[in-house]
Amino acid sequence: MQEQDIIELLLQRNEKGMDALLLHYGPLMRYIIAPILQNPQDQEDCLSEVAMRVWEKIEQFNQERGSWNAWLTAITRNPGFYGTESIQLWPVYRDISDGWASNGEVTGRVLYDKGGETFAAPYYSLDNQTFTSNSIFWGEQTSTDVFAAFSMPRQGENYRSYVAYPISEMQDGYIISSWVNYTHQRSWLQYPAMTAMEKRMTNSWNDAGAFMTVQDALQFYPTNEGVEMIK
Repeated sequence: MQEQDIIELLLQRNEKGMDALLLHYGPLMRYIIAPILQNPQDQEDCLSEVAMRVWEKIEQFNQERGSWNAWLTAITRNPGFYGTESIQLWPVYRDISDGWASNGEVTGRVLYDKGGETFAAPYYSLDNQTFTSNSIFWGEQTSTDVFAAFSMPRQGENYRSYVAYPISEMQDGYIISSWVNYTHQRSWLQYPAMTAMEKRMTNSWNDAGAFMTVQDALQFYPTNEGVEMIK
């Protein structure tokens, strides 16, 4: 059976298309999955999940943007998975304690839109976490940081979240610099299984297998007239 025939069957929601997909392209998908999941049963479970993602996302395949093999490989490696997320917060009083002090608890929530409505919920957890990490640059270190752990529903749009915390000025002349490390789980292909927060605690690399971390900082200088953003 030719690739176009399989695509047409999948578009028609014909189960023969799924059978043909696994028969002709199962070896390719297994080849991609095998280095990540060592257990044969886990590999087969993952293969079934990836095949279902192909079934669900087949309308998104566009031959003008790339080949069928390339699209199928991308789906297998990164199937658009909504998994665990985490935010690691470095408040201004963590690194600039001479100028600023904590004046209350860290708060926040997650939000998303669906069907014209906005839904909001508290984080799964939002508190201090003490952890030990090992880096080739700094060796073994024990740290305590604020972490927010959460996940988002599969169906939705405009996913977003925020954290906020009150501070007190200890001494004039210091900037406000607050860092955020956001870790996103971009695939279910991982072994051993862990959450985004657990991964961030044990691995400081921004591109770490099934997880990706993006770092950013909100930095500004407070004045009597307001604030002056630092670019």
